[in-house]
Amino acid sequence: MKKQFQSFYKRLSQRILLVCLLTIVMLGLHVITFVVAGLVQMMKIYFYSELKASSETIAKQLDAKTNQDAFYQYMKQIDVDINKAPFLRNSDEHGKKWAYSVVVDSTGTYLYHPDKQRIGKQNLFDDLQEPAWKNFTGKTSTVIVDYEMITIDDTYADIFYIRRPGTSWTNAIVVPIEALMSTTNITAFILLTFIILGMLATYWISRRSIRRATLPLQQLTESADEVAKGNFKAPLPQLKYNDEISQLRDSFGNMQHSLTQYIEQLKTTTAQKAAIENELNIARDIQLSVVPTQFPELKDSIIYGSMTPAKAVGGDLYDFFVRDKELIFCIGDVSGKGVPAALFMMMTRSLFRAYAADGDTPDRIVTRMNRVLSENNDSYMFVTLIVGIFDMESGELRYCNAGHEPPIIINQEAHFLELDSTFPVGPIADATYQTHAVVLEPQSSILFYTDGLTEAMNAEEEELGAERVFDELNQIIHNAQASPKLLIERMTQAVHNFAGGTEQSDDLTLLCIRRESL
Repeated sequence: MKKQFQSFYKRLSQRILLVCLLTIVMLGLHVITFVVAGLVQMMKIYFYSELKASSETIAKQLDAKTNQDAFYQYMKQIDVDINKAPFLRNSDEHGKKWAYSVVVDSTGTYLYHPDKQRIGKQNLFDDLQEPAWKNFTGKTSTVIVDYEMITIDDTYADIFYIRRPGTSWTNAIVVPIEALMSTTNITAFILLTFIILGMLATYWISRRSIRRATLPLQQLTESADEVAKGNFKAPLPQLKYNDEISQLRDSFGNMQHSLTQYIEQLKTTTAQKAAIENELNIARDIQLSVVPTQFPELKDSIIYGSMTPAKAVGGDLYDFFVRDKELIFCIGDVSGKGVPAALFMMMTRSLFRAYAADGDTPDRIVTRMNRVLSENNDSYMFVTLIVGIFDMESGELRYCNAGHEPPIIINQEAHFLELDSTFPVGPIADATYQTHAVVLEPQSSILFYTDGLTEAMNAEEEELGAERVFDELNQIIHNAQASPKLLIERMTQAVHNFAGGTEQSDDLTLLCIRRESL
């Protein structure tokens, strides 16, 4: 299944966004905690300073037994000043002040409270849910400035207080936690908002930078697509920085240049190859033209042959001609393949035609051919050869073997014609050869062949071998299909069936002679 395409810069931007989100969570919590702690500490300093600033004036007024109304107005003004602090909400929706002052005597009775009805009548400890507050009242030899977290009038609050030595009263400021939390919440929200905006700005800048940095990669991709379509001159992006992308661009440019050169060379090579193939086809036609394809109707004999080169041109050969009552023939297999073998084959065929026409015996024909082919044979090429003269009236076959495969006699069954081991033609100038004779019985055939028959290979690199060849020949004999043409066609088809399309390395040449009757 084809994977879905995902842009590199988008994938990297997603990871940056994830990092930004994690940073907002982790950094935001730390920053907000730090700022809130600092804000609380600033509130403490502020309330302590207010207490210290007003405590001496309060002490003087209490010692002078200032008029109660005047003292009340003075304290109300202090409450107003306290609530002007920037970190406190000035009032709620009913106009009620958030922070307020109280002054109590040693028993906790209110000497001042924003609610006049409580002054001199109610006790601070009655309003507390934690009445056992020992440090709030009592004698002291030093100034005590402190704060506690209390629940007063069903409101959770911080109470900041101061007691001076030699006095029987305590001055305090009550600040509901709600007032402080409102400020800290707003501050935290503002901080978090700025952090989020900063991270979003960072993400946007990073995404834009990545997009600009990866744009050359996209352009290189488009150029690669153009190259794949055959446009080897597709423009490449111009880069300002000498980095990895610049090196990739240079490598891509080198590849374009190399591909252009390669295509030009390939065109030249293809043209040359086409010319060579054309010449080889002409050479093949010439070579096949010298191989007999017309087989005469003889009185008492039949001859048929075929040659299938493994390459464009091959090194196998067969030839024959009729002189009076004799059929003079040869079959050979040149060492090597291709053009050199084909040239050597043409020389061999020409020499056979020249010397066989003189009426020599088979051994004399082979000897003369060997002398000529061995001259200046620096490449040590050779040809295995059988030259024969078949008397069509008597059935006598005189033949000379020069290192070739033994032919197969075919009558009631197929069997080899035993041959002596001799040298092929070409490598040894003074090699000697002998003529042998055998009588071919009526209704019998003799099959000459090259090693392309027995050494044909299939895809498993198994050879056809002599055993399979004899099995096929015996089957042909039993089906009464022993005419030379049909026999050769059946054997050629057997080779093709066995090979199964596997390219063969050896040429396949077959020549069959049959004696019909006495």
